[in-house]
Amino acid sequence: MVSFSDLSGRQFEPGDQAVRLVVLEHPDLENAPAALEAFQSEVTPLLDGALAVAVVELHSLGDDQPQRVVVEVETFNKLAGVEPMPILLRQAPRAKVGRTQSPAGRVDYTSLQHAGTPHRGAVTSEEAAVVREHLDQVNARLAAAGCRLIDPTNPEHARRYGFASDEGTAP
Repeated sequence: MVSFSDLSGRQFEPGDQAVRLVVLEHPDLENAPAALEAFQSEVTPLLDGALAVAVVELHSLGDDQPQRVVVEVETFNKLAGVEPMPILLRQAPRAKVGRTQSPAGRVDYTSLQHAGTPHRGAVTSEEAAVVREHLDQVNARLAAAGCRLIDPTNPEHARRYGFASDEGTAP
């Protein structure tokens, strides 16, 4: 079996060190994570340029949808006052994390809190309507969560969410 790097197109030879790169979030990624194969040397710049970050959810009283924030660790650690952040984190109670779900146990993508969030299922007409009617709010939430934004001029987004396109109205 012959394998090639998804990044460079170069063929893997016996003894080459291959890695599997799973892309979890990216502005151009839709629906689900993507897996790429590459040479170890091809991903070294990725490791060298990696940022130390903290991913934080802000839960406001009365709001069932937390806001997800990605911030550099140094910036996050400056929030600590008397005790240094590493000590605060060790002493803090453990939190349960999960998505807000509908009573049936599924995420309600027709709600403003979830509309436009990348997911595996088809976009319903109800979800598309919420996205079109509240695009600025949806994109602000998506940006805060580190997700791709919805661009009405992107042909795929226009088709998925029913935005008008140059060729007429998207289905």
